Amino acid sequence: MNIKGLMEQIETIVPLSNAFFDDKVGLLIGNEREEVTNLIVAHDLTLDLLDHCIDNNINCVIVYHPPIHKPLDFVRYDNPYTEVVARFLYNNISVLSLHTALDVAEGGNADTLADLFDLKEIKKFAYSNENFSAGRIGNIPSISPEDFLTFVEKKLNTKILRTNKYFSEMKSVERVALLPGSGTDFINEVIGEADVYLTGDISHHHFLTADIANLGLVQISHISSEIPGIDKFSTKLATLLNMNLSYYKPIHYG
Repeated sequence: MNIKGLMEQIETIVPLSNAFFDDKVGLLIGNEREEVTNLIVAHDLTLDLLDHCIDNNINCVIVYHPPIHKPLDFVRYDNPYTEVVARFLYNNISVLSLHTALDVAEGGNADTLADLFDLKEIKKFAYSNENFSAGRIGNIPSISPEDFLTFVEKKLNTKILRTNKYFSEMKSVERVALLPGSGTDFINEVIGEADVYLTGDISHHHFLTADIANLGLVQISHISSEIPGIDKFSTKLATLLNMNLSYYKPIHYG
C-alpha cells in the first residue's frame, strides 16, 4: 500500500475535508507514491519519535498535531522551529496530519470525550462546516465542583487542572461543555449554555470573562483531552488495515 492508498483508508474514518478551513491536514511531508513499509500513529512530531522510527524501520507517521503551521521561509537543521521537519525529510519519513478533522469526525475526539463523560441530551458547538463540530455540551448527574474535578482527573488521567474564581463559588455542576485541545475561541458559544466549560489553553482574559458571565472554567492540559480520541482512532485504523499499529503516546505535558 502506498501513501495515497493509506490516505484513502484514513478518509473512511476521518474525512479530512471536515477540518477547520485554515488547518493543515493531510500529507505534509512525503510523496503519495511512496510505499508504506511500517506505520505509526503519534501525537506530535518530535526528535524522540524520529529515533523510534529509524530504530524500527518506520517510514510513515500519522500525527495528530501538524508540524507545519504556516509557510516556512527555510528548512534548517540548526533552527528549533524547522529542525524536526528537516530531519524527517532527510530520513524520507512521510508525515500525515489529522488534527481538527479528527476532532470533528463521527466517533472522533469530541464524540470520544462526550462518551467518556457520559453526556446526555447533547448539543454541538464550534462547527467547522454545516454538519461537523469540535464541541459537545451535555448533561451529567448533579455533582459538586470538588467531585467534578476528581472525576475529570480520573477520566483524563491528568493532575493538571486550573479553575476560575466563579467555579470555586458554584454549588453544583450539571451541564458541561467539552472541547478537545484549545477551545477558548468558542467560549462565547458556551456562555449561557453550560455550567462548566472544560478545555485547554485558557488565557487569563478568558478566565475573567467567564467570571463575569457566571461560567465555570476548567483548564486541562492540552493533550489529555486529545489522547482518548487518538487512541480510539488508532484501534479503528488497525482493524481497518488488519495490522498491528502502535500509538506513540506523549509521556510529558499530560
